[in-house]
Amino acid sequence: MYKIFNMIYFNSFFYIFFLLSSLAISQSFSDLVINELMVSNDSALVDEFGEYDDWIELYNKGNEPINLNGLHLSDDLSDLSKYTFPNIILNPNSYLIIWADDQNTLQGEMHADFKLSSFGETLYLSDSQLNVLSEVTWSMISSDVGYARVPNGIGDFVVQDFSFASSNDLIFNLSEQNNDKQLIKVVNIFGNEVIQKKTNSVLFEIYNDKSVKKIIYVQ
Repeated sequence: MYKIFNMIYFNSFFYIFFLLSSLAISQSFSDLVINELMVSNDSALVDEFGEYDDWIELYNKGNEPINLNGLHLSDDLSDLSKYTFPNIILNPNSYLIIWADDQNTLQGEMHADFKLSSFGETLYLSDSQLNVLSEVTWSMISSDVGYARVPNGIGDFVVQDFSFASSNDLIFNLSEQNNDKQLIKVVNIFGNEVIQKKTNSVLFEIYNDKSVKKIIYVQ
């Protein structure tokens, strides 16, 4: 009887632990969203190879870091693992840029193995078990504009000026600020904020009027 009770207790404890663990895992990705796209980049921004490629922005809208290792991006529901994220941490209220240029093998792990279509398709973000976490569908979109969530991180997608690794809500009336154009932050080509600049690096300065300026830092 005592052994049976212990077995029942152990099984119950294990089930509860498994349930809570599964819930924690699912919740850990609930704050991760596809936040912005540029499906036709003719002359807006270049990657580290000087190429005008399509790009995808992810955003962690939560309060905890998220490990992207093993997650996937794809534009094909029948092949959700076209691109697999490396072991990278996306911090709270942070952005990450993935260049969609079909050059992962040649240009590195932050370049996806597919391109985006300006004529319309669906982009999927899925977990390691190929469960879809976030998706976005669009029809024809013109060049050099963003397709972004407004309000930032939670809203529906709208076509607007691109924001690139910053809030899609950044709307400022410069006339009310005495035309004071201000630098908000500096990010690298993957959308990571840069505090200490490295020699010969390509960076983007993001301003409060939503303009983005490319700079090459040479020490």
